[in-house]
Amino acid sequence: MLTLLEAKGILASFSNDADNLSEAELSEMWETIEARRRPRQPLGREAIRLGNRTRWMRWAAAASTVVVLAVAGIFWSKTAEVRQTVYQTQAGKTRNIRLPDGSLLILNTHSRVRYASNWQGEAVREVWLEGGAYFHVKHTPTHTPFIVHAADMKVEVLGTAFNVWTKNDHAKVVLNSGKVKLDIGQQAKPVIMKPGEVVEYFATQRKVDHRKVQSRTYTVWMDDKWVLKDISLRELADMMQETFDVQVVIPDTSVAQEKMTGVLPIADIDNLLKGLESIYGLEAEKQADRIILKSVR
Repeated sequence: MLTLLEAKGILASFSNDADNLSEAELSEMWETIEARRRPRQPLGREAIRLGNRTRWMRWAAAASTVVVLAVAGIFWSKTAEVRQTVYQTQAGKTRNIRLPDGSLLILNTHSRVRYASNWQGEAVREVWLEGGAYFHVKHTPTHTPFIVHAADMKVEVLGTAFNVWTKNDHAKVVLNSGKVKLDIGQQAKPVIMKPGEVVEYFATQRKVDHRKVQSRTYTVWMDDKWVLKDISLRELADMMQETFDVQVVIPDTSVAQEKMTGVLPIADIDNLLKGLESIYGLEAEKQADRIILKSVR
């Protein structure tokens, strides 16, 4: 039988640090408590002496019940905390997602997102992204922070609409409206973005590129088309890589700097390549794991 002293000891051992216990540690604690709660068989004259010890044994039993209930509560709370909603898209597919607070997330092709299923009462709204997504964030009366975790970059929303893309050690944020704050890698100073700007971070080189762009160009993928206005072929190749998860190579550096204006369909990569060939005089060579773009002019 678990004694009062032992029960107090077990309670004290985890009550101040319960949130740091792993599932395995909780299971082991549960089994220990259950084993100690099982009554031992009285031996010899011990059974006669039980009368004088009835009161403290009742207290010990009550204490062990408190321990069991406390551990059960921790199990329940930890289970509730890990409930996550996860969405994933295949190549060429997008998905509209309504987040728990009513914010809109449009998940780009070949991407994955996860977040807590219930944000009620949370001090912060958090989303973890692999791939690309467009966010239109709804403000709350209490101004609850909205944070997107993308690779080694943390995007904190101070405005409304922005686009995020991440793959391996490369992350990119394009701001359409409002304001966002970026905490990047080990940088001490955060980056504050304004509309019409892009920030790219390359974690391996610890390189940050902060510049002005046509932000609309980076979000028209939601309409299954790209609207180009003085976009270099190199920038277009980057967009192709992000959208279709394929390497795009331009052997001629002078061709890579050529500017392009027009509308290209992006429902599938074959139609996109046909558009590049017919409109811009490019030759697109598809290989197993990459596309090579060459000029035929």
